[in-house]
Amino acid sequence: MNTYTGSGTTVLGLGTNLLSGTLPTELALLKDELRYLDLKHLKVEGTLPVGPFPELQVLNVEHSRLSGILSPTAVNGLPKIRSIRISASNISGTLPTELGRADLQVPNVTELHEISAAFTALSGTLPTQLGAIPKLTSLALSKVRLSGTIPMELNAKGMLVSLDVYGTELSGTLPSSLWEGQLSYLYIPRRLTQMMRRQYCREKL
Repeated sequence: MNTYTGSGTTVLGLGTNLLSGTLPTELALLKDELRYLDLKHLKVEGTLPVGPFPELQVLNVEHSRLSGILSPTAVNGLPKIRSIRISASNISGTLPTELGRADLQVPNVTELHEISAAFTALSGTLPTQLGAIPKLTSLALSKVRLSGTIPMELNAKGMLVSLDVYGTELSGTLPSSLWEGQLSYLYIPRRLTQMMRRQYCREKL
């Protein structure tokens, strides 16, 4: 266990070790000061801590055995979150609309810049409210059971640098808003490339 507390900062690192058992409920005792929670590659069983964690900036449970639901309650309890990394975990649910506001003016999370949730049991659609997050630069959702289309509002702030929705069931066309910012990395299902292939490629018969 790696912990550091000082000047109002608390870091808890349990990732990449041989611990087993269940996640202790005492973790909730750190809720008012915890800023960095690293549980990646953890073999400990348990559920995703719900909080609230008013000071938490980084949540990393990638490649862990933790389960639970990425719920509106969990998101509302992370007002200062900067990075959510839950890829290859047992987290389920949908992408909460509470990550952003429908009017795209006053986001619920103003510092969030990264959502990594690939290879999870998340399902549903891409909520338009993601476009309200002013600093979102990376969205990784490959191999997630997403359906529907990529909403025009997704890159409303023009900040996306990387979008990975490869291996999902998303369909339709790519919104023009994706090209109005600084997008550099785009990973999408083949069905979403049809328009580009017709325009730029000559396929073999």
